[in-house]
Amino acid sequence: PKAAFSFEDVFRALATHEKKEVRSTAAWVLGQGERSGAFHTLLQSLALDGEPLVRYNAALGLAAYGDAGARPLLRAMLAPYEVLSPVDGVIRDSVGPGQPLAVGTALAVLHAENGQETRIPSPLGGKLRGSSPKEGDFVKAGASLALISPSIDQVWEALRGLVLVGNLEDLAAIEDIRAHLEDFPEKVLKQADLAAEAVRARG
Repeated sequence: PKAAFSFEDVFRALATHEKKEVRSTAAWVLGQGERSGAFHTLLQSLALDGEPLVRYNAALGLAAYGDAGARPLLRAMLAPYEVLSPVDGVIRDSVGPGQPLAVGTALAVLHAENGQETRIPSPLGGKLRGSSPKEGDFVKAGASLALISPSIDQVWEALRGLVLVGNLEDLAAIEDIRAHLEDFPEKVLKQADLAAEAVRARG
């Protein structure tokens, strides 16, 4: 009879799955369950994924392992995320400034010269920040398409991670959250205070 697959085999397959949603879920679960060297290595690999949500979930898992390598990603989770256009095209449809976004919300539909249309989904939840190209504008591949302010949950989770692994180099990013009182509820501001206290104590 064939040997049963181990949990490590299962998660190794999930971590390299073609669907980003599967990889993202794998990264999240790996950070919540039993600790192992193999799972830690998988999280380090997922932290290099091309999708920000996968990287961010992996960073939270690495923080739970006490891995300070998560720090750059945790800081990135506190900052706006820039979405770049993957192709040249004319914007046929787009969301407006301040629009709340869920993962997968269409940021824009691009119409190429050959008639092909490309739907650009939001890679993260949050809110559209500032001005962005409007319907009828032409954008080149690699040009800025949208700037997404992080969701409240994303900021809160990142601050929790920095409580575990943050150091004084992260303090400015943490205090920047405290400086924008009007943007966050009390639970996030309290978490920012805890993170600042933790990194100061760590020195």
